[in-house]
Amino acid sequence: MNPSLSSDIVANTKLLSWLLERVKGKEHDENRGYAAELLSILLQDSTPNRLAFSKADGVEVLLSVLSVGP
Repeated sequence: MNPSLSSDIVANTKLLSWLLERVKGKEHDENRGYAAELLSILLQDSTPNRLAFSKADGVEVLLSVLSVGP
């Protein structure tokens, strides 16, 4: 993946919200894992992507996925 393209992809498509919806899924499958991996790639070297992630409540999504329910 070309790092300079990742900001354009996040800014001009609905990929970030789609990936967050995939990660939120109740069932753990390979697609959920791949979505999380793509999120990590998009966020690792891009401040604009991190800002878009926080505006999309991405931190709350990840915290809810990682929390252990009662």
